[in-house]
Amino acid sequence: MTITVLTFAGIREIVGTSELHIGCEGATTVAELRRSLQRLYPKLNGLLPACLIAVNELAATDTTGLRPGDVVAILPPVNGG
Repeated sequence: MTITVLTFAGIREIVGTSELHIGCEGATTVAELRRSLQRLYPKLNGLLPACLIAVNELAATDTTGLRPGDVVAILPPVNGG
C-alpha cells in the first residue's frame, strides 16, 4: 500500500521535499511509519518524536492505523515568543 506523507518546515528541509510517497506492506500504524521514516532519514531521529501527526486531516496517535491512500501530515513543533 502507498501512503502520502506531507512534510513541513524543518522536516521538509531534512527530507528535501514537501510530499513523499511511502510504500508499506500490510497493516501499519503511525508508530511504524515514524520508524520507517527515521530509518530512511536518520537526521529525523531527534525531531520526529516531537512532531504532531495528522492522518486525513485528523490528529493521530502512534496507535492510529493507516490504510492505502491515507494522507499523513507531519507537523514539527512550533516555537514562539
